[in-house]
Amino acid sequence: MAVLELLVETGWVVETLKALGGGHMAYLSFAVEQVDPRTLCDLRAGKLAPGATGEILSIGTVLKPIALFELVKFNDQPGFIRLDFRLLSVVPFMRGSNQMDGHEYRCRYRTEP
Repeated sequence: MAVLELLVETGWVVETLKALGGGHMAYLSFAVEQVDPRTLCDLRAGKLAPGATGEILSIGTVLKPIALFELVKFNDQPGFIRLDFRLLSVVPFMRGSNQMDGHEYRCRYRTEP
């Protein structure tokens, strides 16, 4: 099973999502170069359609979970994509988060064991 991951590094984005909390609508935009090609292909083909769920992670020395979300709309624009989503829950920072793996993409799949 694969999980859609959205990686953010700006502190105000993290704080805004945490302040909004579960149930609120939000969006994140990514340059096409920041999107894993397989993920972009699945978004464009409709395989990642409204209702797909994912996780937002904060980039640092380790990846820290910020929120769980449900995809509402995918907007494909020249040079970038925008993902509109509903926050399902916003989690506090937790210990034992995923290590940063050097992967260059900010929108990608993570394969679950």
